[in-house]
Amino acid sequence: MNDNRTIEVVLDTVDPSAVSKIETDLGDLNPKRWKNTRELITILTVASTVVTLVKTLLEIREKLAKQKDAPRMLLRNANRDELDLAKAQEAQLTAFLSAPED
Repeated sequence: MNDNRTIEVVLDTVDPSAVSKIETDLGDLNPKRWKNTRELITILTVASTVVTLVKTLLEIREKLAKQKDAPRMLLRNANRDELDLAKAQEAQLTAFLSAPED
């Protein structure tokens, strides 16, 4: 079984500084920014192993929690399920990322 997963990271901002910070935090996951087709959100895609995704996303969640005006960060898996990173616990995030793809 291939442990690699691709997810979408949906940010509720188009602010270049905020998006750039998230891209830097996702750096080892090689984020790819979607073409700017929306005016209010930015979508990035990342791919890695579930373990690496969970570790990186939990680190980002902690950084965002310390920021006063941090963007909301939603995750979408291959099944188009969504999870709000700010509310996700480690076990929930692992299950979300490990879900069998339809």
